[in-house]
Parts: sequence; structure tokens; C-alpha cells
Amino acid sequence: MSKVPAVDIMIMSGPDDGLILNLTAPKQGDSYILGRRDDCDVVLAYDSQISRQHTRLFMVDGRWHVQDLGSRNGTYIGKQKIQTVAPIEPGQLFRLGRTWLRIQRKSGE
Repeated sequence: MSKVPAVDIMIMSGPDDGLILNLTAPKQGDSYILGRRDDCDVVLAYDSQISRQHTRLFMVDGRWHVQDLGSRNGTYIGKQKIQTVAPIEPGQLFRLGRTWLRIQRKSGE
């Protein structure tokens, strides 16, 4: 199991608009899980269109990727619905349910 780097995710819509989440290590496994369940790394309980475990965020070869975990409403990068796994760059918007998020660039990157 490889070490997953810390990442900042900014919530870009909804009641937590502008909130920056500082993720330092996954709660379990080798990736960050985003969803409505309390045991997710990023909990978005206010959005009923987000599945309990909706999306996985992980790094491969120094590049972030998102994976839809079979959610009912899908995961999008920009306006493009991803089918399974897709690379994502810091600064690029992605959406779960009705909630837009963005991986932040760390200072010095």
C-alpha cells in the first residue's frame, strides 16, 4: 500500500461553499473516499444526490485520479461524466450530486 499525499479540497457550492478541507491521510486504505457516510474522508451529508460512498480520490504516478464508486448520479469532471476512472488536475472542478469541488494547488507547487 502506497502512502497517499495530503491534499486540500475546496467545496465550491452548497452550504459549505468556500470551505477548504485539509486531508492529511485516508481514514482507511490507499485513497480518499467522498460521500454521505460518516466514515468517508469527505462527508457531504447535505446533498441527497450523493451516494453513501460516491467517489474515490487517489494518486497514481504523481497524478490525482477520481473513480466513481457505482453512484446513482455519477461523478463529473467539468461537464463530462466519468465512466470509471479519470485523471484530474489541481484547479479542475469536479462534481458529486449537486456539489462542486476542486483540488487546490499547495503553495510552492
